[in-house]
Amino acid sequence: MIKSMTGYGRHEAILDGKKISCEIKSVNHRYSDYTIKTPRYYGFMEERVRTYLSDYISRGKVDVYISVESYDTIDKEIRLNKELAKSYINALYELRDSFGLGDDISVSTVSRYSDIFKSEKIE
Repeated sequence: MIKSMTGYGRHEAILDGKKISCEIKSVNHRYSDYTIKTPRYYGFMEERVRTYLSDYISRGKVDVYISVESYDTIDKEIRLNKELAKSYINALYELRDSFGLGDDISVSTVSRYSDIFKSEKIE
């Protein structure tokens, strides 16, 4: 077991369709001082993390950052920014007319501009 108070660690795992990242930083400190940052929805876990850490760390300043990203598409919805898509289409038609290009503007052409789509979490 390592006995240093200064350290850094990071780990990522995918569990149940969620990517969980945990980063821990510690520095020398006279007392035990824990700062735990979790997503708002997981705030109830902060005390559990603090209790777990205190079993292994007797002193030092410890910063813990936990993030959770959902990889499931069940709770997400794709929104189309119609105004932006319309601007792209108009620009493509202008390009076509200005340079005498063929009229091959299609849905697949416009869908290459990924900023017209926005993924939103369904509450």
